Amino acid sequence: MRVAFDFVILGACHHPGASYPKPVDRIPERLKNLVETLEGASAEIILPTPALSEFLVLAANEAPAYLKHLSDSSVFKIELFDLKAAIEAAALQRRAIDAGSKKARATGPWQKVKVDWQIVAIAKVHDVDELYSDDDDVRRLASSASVRVKGVKDLPLPSATQASLFSKYAQLRTIAPTSDSVLQHSETRWVDRRKSFPLDGTSAITPVVTRLLVQPKAAFLSRA
Repeated sequence: MRVAFDFVILGACHHPGASYPKPVDRIPERLKNLVETLEGASAEIILPTPALSEFLVLAANEAPAYLKHLSDSSVFKIELFDLKAAIEAAALQRRAIDAGSKKARATGPWQKVKVDWQIVAIAKVHDVDELYSDDDDVRRLASSASVRVKGVKDLPLPSATQASLFSKYAQLRTIAPTSDSVLQHSETRWVDRRKSFPLDGTSAITPVVTRLLVQPKAAFLSRA
């Protein structure tokens, strides 16, 4: 099995305490359960480079460490916007133009939509079974490209036993955001409100893939 994560999902995996663009309960547990399930099935989690780039911007000084661990991972696989993906993106946009709109019902600025097309094209050329995203524009473009898309709300909750273990673990390792910590979402995705929150290795995918993460103390800035 092969799936892909966009920036929103990747960011949520690494900071379960952050606000989220969709009203979904128990997000960390859902994502942890997803990654555990995928790892148990020896699946690949594709990280399209445009989405990874956005994540690394927010990681600031810790970006090199995250990049190394994600690159060395056997679970995550970074995929480029290469020639094949470029051709696919062009074909998808051409079809959308012929149908009446190059945005294919996306509502964000064109620069954002172009990046979203790249993410969808990478997912499509790598024949993913599912693209995980809660960005409305990515979801619309993926649907228009016949790429199956899911959000956190579609993810099952872990079993009662798993939930109990997660709760005990969370009590031992709790992220405590700074008082002015906030992530706000708009049509241009994460909006910089000059806020930040600390990020450590306690993530939705810890300890499943702890080897992928470091224990950074630097702030993880809200998205511009």
